[in-house]
Formats: sequence, C-alpha cells, structure tokens
Amino acid sequence: MPGVAHELGEKEVLQISGITEPFCFRLQQGILRVYGDFGSDAEDVTLALCSPGEVQCIEPISGASLGLEALTDSRFNKSSQTNQTSIIHDWLIDMHLVRQLVRADARIIALFQLLVAKFGFRHQDNYSLPFWISHSRMAEMAATSRGTITRQITLLRKNQDLTVDPAHGGFFISSRLMDIDAMIVDRHFDY
Repeated sequence: MPGVAHELGEKEVLQISGITEPFCFRLQQGILRVYGDFGSDAEDVTLALCSPGEVQCIEPISGASLGLEALTDSRFNKSSQTNQTSIIHDWLIDMHLVRQLVRADARIIALFQLLVAKFGFRHQDNYSLPFWISHSRMAEMAATSRGTITRQITLLRKNQDLTVDPAHGGFFISSRLMDIDAMIVDRHFDY
C-alpha cells in the first residue's frame, strides 16, 4: 500500500516472503537490515543495510525467505516506484570486497570502514556509527567467527580505535582506524 507508514521498533522483523515483484519502500527514519533465509545451510544472511533517503527496492529471490529487521526504531512507506536497482545488488559488491580479504583483522577493519562510510558521522576527532551490531552479526557479515570478532574488538578498544557508546547504542571509531588501508593489513603486518 503506497503511502501507508510502517513502523518497526528496534529488533522487530517484517517478513516479506512470497513476494513476486520488487518490494520498494522509502525509509524515513532508522536503519533496516535486509536478510534472507536460504535453508538450513544459510539462515539469517545479511543481504543489505538501508538508511533513510531514496526509494529502496528488494527483488524477489527464488528459494529465499526475505525479511527486514530494524537495527534502530524505523519508519518507512511502501512505494509503487519499481524502476530502482535492487539494494541487494549494490551491497553484494560492497560485502564481496570485505569478504575477499584473507585476514580476519583486515575484514573487520574493512567492515567498520564500510559501515561508517554508509551510515556514520564525522566528528572532529573520530567517527560515530549510530547503531549497535552484535558480535555474531558482525561475524556473519565479515565471514569469521564470533570469537574472532570479540578478540579483534577487544584489541581495537585496547588500542583506542573503537569505543562503545552505551548512551546511544553505537560505536565511536578513531580517525586512525578509518585511515588504515585494509588491503595493506591483509598483505603485510599487524596494524
């Protein structure tokens, strides 16, 4: 229904399974995660993240159950505009570039850089990412284990490159971490 506002509270899910044509919407507020379930071998796979702005479209995927998860309180309107490129296609390239790095520490740095580039805010001395992502979700997105994510986040916090923002439910990321070339980390040395 174009024009009808839909609201999802943080961590609430909207199943969009069974769609036969693009599901298009305009997000007014919040951050949404688009995910797919592809059977027992690939359940709850992150396909894209959305922020407010332009109309976003999700193409049906054969054999997949699709859904939206609110990472923050979100509000969106369904759109009848269907001539947009699928948001999943755009994210496939971005996520492929993160996942093609060999070393887990490089993938985690690249993931934080991608998230800040898409959703973050620049401050005088650092960047902020205005939503929380669990260690298990980061592990899924960076193609590593939750334990590896926990160890790397502990190291990033120890080096003062990452701070959790409990008041607002997000992260502060150092300018230094944003300036690191993840490809060099992947090839040569510990940062």
